[in-house]
Amino acid sequence: MSTQLHLSKGSDTRLPLVFIGCGLGFLFVGALRLLLAPSLLTQPYFAPAVVGWAHLWLPGFLLTVSIGAVYQLMPVLMGNALAFGRTTPWVHCILHTTGVGILAWSLSVGKYLWAAAAGSAIVAGAALFFAVVVVTFKHARRRDPAAWSLPLAAAWLVATTAFGLTLALNRQFSFLPLSALDLLKAHAHLGLVGFFLTLLQGVSFQLVPMFTMSEVRKIHWVWTGLIMTQIGLLILVPGLAFHLAWIGRLGALVISLGVAFSAMELCTTFLIRRRRTLEPGLIGFAAGGGVILAATVIALAKSFGSAGVNTPRASYFYGVLIVIGGLTPIVLGMLCKIIPFLVWMKAYGPLVGKRKVPPATTLGNKRLETTWAVLHLVAAATLLSAVALVIPGLALAGAAIFCSSLIIFGINAAKIASHLHVRPE
Repeated sequence: MSTQLHLSKGSDTRLPLVFIGCGLGFLFVGALRLLLAPSLLTQPYFAPAVVGWAHLWLPGFLLTVSIGAVYQLMPVLMGNALAFGRTTPWVHCILHTTGVGILAWSLSVGKYLWAAAAGSAIVAGAALFFAVVVVTFKHARRRDPAAWSLPLAAAWLVATTAFGLTLALNRQFSFLPLSALDLLKAHAHLGLVGFFLTLLQGVSFQLVPMFTMSEVRKIHWVWTGLIMTQIGLLILVPGLAFHLAWIGRLGALVISLGVAFSAMELCTTFLIRRRRTLEPGLIGFAAGGGVILAATVIALAKSFGSAGVNTPRASYFYGVLIVIGGLTPIVLGMLCKIIPFLVWMKAYGPLVGKRKVPPATTLGNKRLETTWAVLHLVAAATLLSAVALVIPGLALAGAAIFCSSLIIFGINAAKIASHLHVRPE
């Protein structure tokens, strides 16, 4: 696989930067919401306030940032320019960010018709995203797992958003003869596994080799992991939605095996790297990956009804573990590498050959990144303890530490963004 990241002809760094900026904005709002209402971690996970808060985190932060990164990486992974030009992704950005903002508010206050309207905008944006990805992929010069993960993830995203829209309408009109909690679990796993895990199982094998000067040696393991996840999810979602225990267990088992194959090759990629020193962002990424593995074990235990892990409180712990302990450090860790690159291309790319420019790796501050990583891990452990033990004081302490970590991350991001104001001499 190629270890170079570049801009394709006609690409625009503003689009991914706007997506990433909006996503980080949702994250800051979600963290502040938790700081002001730490009881969110001690309420039932299906309470309206918790569901609204979760949507600030998932479609708000994680999905928005991931979509921005995909728009930037797609020309690299597929070897050709984006389909439909620049206008379609910008329309997607408007539909998505507006829809998520309204959705999070409406869910938290139980206004489900508003949630359905907002969900419609998000579904429309996801459909545009899917069209761009599929048409771009149709003309792709690369067809490896990293490239394939994009249309697969985009398809699952459309399914997830359409499912969410259906759930919002069902809360208002009650037309589905199924358990609302079972449907909520199916919807959550459709997004977490279908979009985020699929994307990680592909894109990680482009980014990690590139940033660590390594290579993928057993590509068949990458293929196996990706394919097993897709098959497992097709089994798991109906099992969860229709409360079919054995079908759900089979789906969870197949997905777990897929995660194991991907994890083995990713660990090998880290071990054989030529750049021996891992930067803070990559440490955060690796730590988040380890948490995803732990969550996979918990998911298996929950599926097979192990004592102590099949309660509502354990389900909430499982969700917080994946989102705050796993996916958040993975995404923020990669942003420590991606944001400097995007800013460098915007600020200094046109100046190459005309004047001396700094390396992209010098735009950020490693001390700030290290401080963020340490604080984030401490915050995640504290928040998970608060969920497990139902202690409001721990929730408040964890929220305060988490907000502190985001402030440090934001200072570093602002330092990097300040280079956008560079003018030619």
